[in-house]
Amino acid sequence: MCCVFFAQSGSLHAAEHDSALAPGSVDFSAAAPPAGLTFVARGLPKLWQEQLGEQSCVDYSLPKGHDFTRGFYETLIACKALRAAGWQMPLTMLDAPSHARAIRLLEDGRADILTESAWLSDGDTSKVYVSDALIRRGYFVKGLYSLTDHPILLSAQPQRDYKNYKGITVEFWHHDKAALNSITDNSVLTAQHTRMHQMLMAGRADFTLYKFSTRDDLLTNIEGVPALPVPGVKVALDGSRHFLINKNKPYARALLRAINEGMAFLRQSEDLEAFVGTSPKQVRNWILLNPSHIQ
Repeated sequence: MCCVFFAQSGSLHAAEHDSALAPGSVDFSAAAPPAGLTFVARGLPKLWQEQLGEQSCVDYSLPKGHDFTRGFYETLIACKALRAAGWQMPLTMLDAPSHARAIRLLEDGRADILTESAWLSDGDTSKVYVSDALIRRGYFVKGLYSLTDHPILLSAQPQRDYKNYKGITVEFWHHDKAALNSITDNSVLTAQHTRMHQMLMAGRADFTLYKFSTRDDLLTNIEGVPALPVPGVKVALDGSRHFLINKNKPYARALLRAINEGMAFLRQSEDLEAFVGTSPKQVRNWILLNPSHIQ
């Protein structure tokens, strides 16, 4: 089993020849099987090459203390799921500068599948198929991350009312914004996610909604600035997230069935939401501040 990587026009091709995790169950009778598949996600090719090299995604194990992008974790799931469904053709990793651009590349036919999951509202359903949920509704949670010396951490109380604290998020992150507004009346919006740490440091906001770190202490870095979550509490983003598949490919329906069957197989032994970092096991018992937001 091996993986051969080579760069071409800003893309990375990964030729994989691994054994399936489960018996193949895809019926190609309606269309010829593709010679290869193209994945698209932001910032994917370089990280994929650095981490996997010639290793199969089936055999790859995440290193201890990792803190990769969710898109990388989700692409691993997509690869493992398709191999589990018997799809053994070579893979091409297509990079995109943003999630929105990745969706456009998919809809324009440059890629077969978006492997960084999307909200249901993200894709044009006249152009894409939507997979079963990778991240189920209520399982996308974030922490209230603040600077490590902020009083909100030093005197943390799980039952505290956070309505008088200022939370910051990006103005076009609609699900984050809705979740933030469900716990505070003082939301601060920025046009660029790279500015959130600056506004925290300037005291213009007390916390931001941020993905939980994979470290035992949950410490993370927001643009190089250390931050910790308010202990004992979390918020949920409403909605589910899915893989999107270009509907105009002749094998699109078979690909949809393959990714769904592969995910179902993986779920038998893997907590997929914990794997991609949207619902870490160490915060499963933390108080959800906005339960009515996802009911």
